[in-house]
Order: sequence, then C-alpha cells, then structure tokens
Amino acid sequence: YDVEKFKNKYPIIRDRSAELKYTFVKSWLKASWYGDLGKADLAQLVEYSQMGYEHNIACVFEHWRAQFPYTGGETLWTFNSLGPIAESWHLIDWCGQPQIPFYAAKRANEPVHVMADTGFFSWGPGDTFRASVFALNDRDQVLKGARITARILDQKLKPAHEDTWQIDVPAGGYMSEAHEISWPIPGDMPEGYFFLELTLTDSQGVQLSRRAHWLRAVKMLADPAERKKWQSAPVEDLVAQTGPWLKPQIEAIPTWLEGTASFQQNSKLEAEITINVRNTGNFPAYPLRIDLLPDVYSVLWTDNYFWLAPGEKVSVKGIVRLDMTGLDPFTKPEVASRANLSLQLSAWNAPAIKLRP
Repeated sequence: YDVEKFKNKYPIIRDRSAELKYTFVKSWLKASWYGDLGKADLAQLVEYSQMGYEHNIACVFEHWRAQFPYTGGETLWTFNSLGPIAESWHLIDWCGQPQIPFYAAKRANEPVHVMADTGFFSWGPGDTFRASVFALNDRDQVLKGARITARILDQKLKPAHEDTWQIDVPAGGYMSEAHEISWPIPGDMPEGYFFLELTLTDSQGVQLSRRAHWLRAVKMLADPAERKKWQSAPVEDLVAQTGPWLKPQIEAIPTWLEGTASFQQNSKLEAEITINVRNTGNFPAYPLRIDLLPDVYSVLWTDNYFWLAPGEKVSVKGIVRLDMTGLDPFTKPEVASRANLSLQLSAWNAPAIKLRP
C-alpha cells in the first residue's frame, strides 16, 4: 500500500509514531490480515495493529521459551510507552493501561503452557496442515498424567478434526515430547481462516492452559509449485490488500455471552473486580474483550482478549486504579468510586453486554 498516502490520511499516527519507518513497514503487514486498512477508521487501525502485535509477540515469546536451555529469557522493547504515543510497539501505554499484546505476553509466559509449531501461518487448499504440539512447565515438579486436546475448526468455526492424548510434562522449563497432528485441507476451501484450538488439563481435568491459532488459506498456495517455493525457506507474509480478513469472517458467526461481576475496594487507590463470564452460544467467542468504563481508569486483568470455547465459563480478576492523579495529565479524571464504574464484555462475534460491579 502507499505508505505516504497512509501517513497523510492519519496524521495523528504519523506525528506520534516512535519509530516511523519500522512501524509502518512491519507492524501494518500483519495488521492487514484483520481488516481492510483502506477503509479502517482510527479505532480500527489501533485494534488491527494491536492484534497484529499480539499475534507476533505470542509466537515469538513462546518459541523462545520452548528452546530452553539454549535461550533463557527475554527483554522487551518496549514494555511501557515513553510518551503519549498513538501507535507503537509497547505493552503498557502512557497512562498505565495494559494493551492487547500485554495479555499475549502474559499467556506465553504462564507457568504451564501448551503450544504448537505450525511451521507456517499461510496454507493452500489441497495441502495437508501439520503441526507439532507440546507443553512447557516451569514448575519444579513433573506434571504427570496431563491431557492435551487439539481441535481444528473450519472457516465456520465448526469442528473438523480432534485429537486427544495423555502426556507427562517435564519440570524446569523443558519442553515435553511433541505430538504430531495433521489435517487434509479441502481442495475447494475458499480463501479465509481456519483455527487450531489447544487445551491442556491436569490429571483431574482442570484446565491449565489454552492456546488458539488462526491460520490463513490462500488460493496462491493451492499451486503445488508455489507451495513448495513458499515452504522451502522463510518468506515475508503478504499484505492482505484484498483480503481475506479475519475480523469480518468471525463477526459473521455469532455467539452470546453472559456474566456477573463483584467489586471489592482494597484501598483508596485500588479496587479488585471479579468477573464470571460464560459463552452460552454454539461457537467460540473471539477475542473476548473486557472493558472497564470509563476507560480512563487503568486496570490489570488476569486475562483479556482471549478465546472462549462454547459452553465454557471462566473467572477473571482485575485490579483497577481508582486514583489516576499523576498518571493521566490529559483527562485528569476524578477519583472513582464503585458507582462511577461499569463493565462491558464483548467479542467480535458476540454483542456487548453491560455489567455493574
């Protein structure tokens, strides 16, 4: 796309981008997979770029971690924003609000983590999707009798393949034995996205980790020669100027949410909010988003922007900053009380519901 035209159309991003050339060339490439950048408004551009960064950081961090002891840690650039920047690669914004990739980094570094090496993010109709699935365990005890379930969902979010197996996950950060899964991609599959859902439970059936991947099917890779060239060496993924786009595909497959919330004030500065949310529909809700309103108050959730399977119920806790004095010099919000706050739960494919804490 025309970078100069883009920068002129969105001067607030152009003027407040910390790393202009790198940001526009790299971060928008993956962002273009979520929606049409040519028609996006400012809020959509922020969402698409944040989701693109979420995707990248989740994959990079978990694969670094999986190479222990050859890799032993990570240093973020940047963890929090150095100023009131509209678009940059940070996890915490100027006002202390965690951004979408913060939660991807948090999940990638959870004590017990299930993951897959999919090899590629783009696949061709008629090819066979393959992935290597394993788990990581930073605890000091072997996780015995764990169970992993891998589900492949088609473009309508309907189950197309499922595989479940038992596994012992070594302690101390070493990866478990890998399990290979495969699925023949239908030759007539249109361009769009299919999904890999991974769930790790302990020997008692308690869920310890969930990882969801979306994978793109494009007609270009239906050609065996093009596919061989694509898979022979690392290549840069394509800008999706004409699609397929992920968000409208998921929006077309509706599901519904229900939830409750409770509030506990811990001090003059902070309060704790607990949310119980259930997906009452027949399809996964993605990405399940929790918003505290007014959004000028920063809040750190145990999880946010995540995949919620049909029928699944989870509990999420958040610590909200009630007094933003010194943190938000722009809107200068008043010290909040319980009566000032409300919550909104939504997903791309689930209408928003409002809760009072």
